[in-house]
Amino acid sequence: MFLEERHNAILERIESSGKVKVKELADFFKVTEDCIRKDLGTLERQGKLKRTYGGAVGVRENLHMHEVSKHRDRDVDAKRKIAGAALKLIRERDMVFLDISTSNLAIAELLVKSSKDVTIVTNMIDILALLARKPNVKLIFTGGNLNKSHDGFWGNITLDFIAKLKPDIAFVGAVGVDVK
Repeated sequence: MFLEERHNAILERIESSGKVKVKELADFFKVTEDCIRKDLGTLERQGKLKRTYGGAVGVRENLHMHEVSKHRDRDVDAKRKIAGAALKLIRERDMVFLDISTSNLAIAELLVKSSKDVTIVTNMIDILALLARKPNVKLIFTGGNLNKSHDGFWGNITLDFIAKLKPDIAFVGAVGVDVK
């Protein structure tokens, strides 16, 4: 069996069962465990799997790692409904946090049409640009490290800045949630 064929077979096994074990792979392919470890190392460097103690697991593709701008035209009606419901929750003089999210961009679009006197805190460039000239909206921009694929700022500097604020309400997109 060629190296590339073995690598493809390893990836197929991970796809079907979610994980592989070095010993089982060595027995199956009739090669040494060191050979399998090298294979797993190569595949991990290629971003195709994640090595674990004694084996490897699949790498989940994070859909949020794609450019936010590519999500603007998806589920537009649902985002408008969410934005409409969110706008009803925002009161006069509230400090509102809007993170990087196309749903939050829809909220900002409604705020442009609204006369609500609010303070918006955001780390999304497009929200900043949209609300920058709105006289009844006070803007606070987080700054930090620019993540061009997310159209905004995040990282430790951004998180430290946000942690010091006490917004009345926050709208956080799925990319802003970490299970841990």
